[in-house]
Amino acid sequence: LATSRVLTKVHQKDIGGSYRDARSIADHVHLVTTNSMNLWQSISHPLSRYQNAFTNMTDDEYERAAVAIAESDLIPPFVTQLIYDMSVDGTPTLARVGMWQRLLSNNTLLEETVYADTPVVSTYTQVTSFNVLDTPNSLSLSVSGSFMPSSWGHTYTVPGMLLFAARGWDWIPELQGTAQTTYFMGFALANETSRPAAVGSLPGFLINQFSLDIHDGHLRAATTIQNFWAFPTVLQEDGITLLPVQRQTTENQVVILKIPEVQGNETG
Repeated sequence: LATSRVLTKVHQKDIGGSYRDARSIADHVHLVTTNSMNLWQSISHPLSRYQNAFTNMTDDEYERAAVAIAESDLIPPFVTQLIYDMSVDGTPTLARVGMWQRLLSNNTLLEETVYADTPVVSTYTQVTSFNVLDTPNSLSLSVSGSFMPSSWGHTYTVPGMLLFAARGWDWIPELQGTAQTTYFMGFALANETSRPAAVGSLPGFLINQFSLDIHDGHLRAATTIQNFWAFPTVLQEDGITLLPVQRQTTENQVVILKIPEVQGNETG
């Protein structure tokens, strides 16, 4: 190849997190990355009832000791590290964590999911935006983000909106069990900036990124439930116990959701 045809690196910028996807609209790039939070090692495991530090304690003694350890030894360093990880590329515009509460069924409390196998706030999802026409010396990043139930999913983008659809699990009343669930996080786009704008969820998983689109202010999604965990009531000698049992099924659906309008600098 002639020298003029060889690619030459003009500029390099490192972005925190694991790469998930990227979209380009005109001269503006929107990069999606995720950071999984190790809540089990940082919070849940040290507070396990079976730790040696809690041996021979009554329930009340254990509760007081666990709270003291969490407040003095666990939460401060966890928060410090979390803030650092989220601020590597600049101060992000964040979605309110409480938005996810209204999506949880079966009277599940958001705080309680932190200690579950699939916590709702297990992953930090970030959208980093920039203008490709900026010179290396003037390249600026716009960062927005949200905590989500999963780090794996699909990205769909149209002018004005980027949608990240993450795979997770939730209680489905119609099935009386915990089933595959898709959680949506919408980011409003304006040139090389983004901000959290909307959340939603649907039973089932998307097969791929072509299973959803945005048209005329509406989100259209096709999802499939392939299996779920049912909780039949089983009578044990010591009382009633709920034992999860995996069930196989195939349920397909197409759902249309209205995307809320976001005014000014309003975030979700």
